[in-house]
Amino acid sequence: MLKKFAVGDRVIIKIEPSVHEGMPFHRFHGKHGVVVKQRGDSYLVEVKDGGKLKQVIAHPVHLRRAM
Repeated sequence: MLKKFAVGDRVIIKIEPSVHEGMPFHRFHGKHGVVVKQRGDSYLVEVKDGGKLKQVIAHPVHLRRAM
């Protein structure tokens, strides 16, 4: 819960089912993207889906840092 991400960090969306706050839609589970900005406690992540760039709002519980 105390994870911090900076703009430009690469992250993987991994949904944590026990926390419903800031949970992204299930089709984005397992996708990777880039943190664009912070919105309150959550982050705006840009993800490529179906050949288009989409923006997903996700709480840091549902994000993992990509190596």
